Amino acid sequence: MKPKIGRNDPCPCGSGQKYKRCCNDKEPAIAHGHPVGVQENQGPRTRDDAVPARDDPAEAESSLLVHLALYECLGRTEGMAAAFNNLGVVYQTLGDLGPAEAMYQEALKLEEELDCKEGMAAVCENLGQVYQARGDRAQAEAMYKRSAARAKRAHAGRVFGDRPDRGSRRAESIDPGRSGST
Repeated sequence: MKPKIGRNDPCPCGSGQKYKRCCNDKEPAIAHGHPVGVQENQGPRTRDDAVPARDDPAEAESSLLVHLALYECLGRTEGMAAAFNNLGVVYQTLGDLGPAEAMYQEALKLEEELDCKEGMAAVCENLGQVYQARGDRAQAEAMYKRSAARAKRAHAGRVFGDRPDRGSRRAESIDPGRSGST
């Protein structure tokens, strides 16, 4: 069981403030894109403030590690899965394929616990990209097919037209002679 954070405990985000004055009520607001408080002369923070992190992978990594710690303290498995997946993207962008794969594997484990087919599909596709970058065509193709299968299950019964699944196209791009269907 994860330790519960007390309102008067230091906030796990590292701000130095008490949890009740910092991140206690921010997580639901962030999820809906609402302002979440005022930092020293910086104005209200919203989800849009993450945009500068795109240009600074170290800043993105730091921010995601804080979010991961917060989600873990709050017991928010969905948030943890997203943070692990996004950390994988950061490491993959930096060319650090080992840490990227490890983050994606953690995300996949959590998505499977949640039985979130869409999340599993996205993470499998990201893992496929890591294996493809390493030159492991067989493992990349297997992940892309797994992604396509999860996406197909996630979208069963929905009407999307004739657009093929992303994972199927990825598998075909690795070996154009094969069809993307399983």
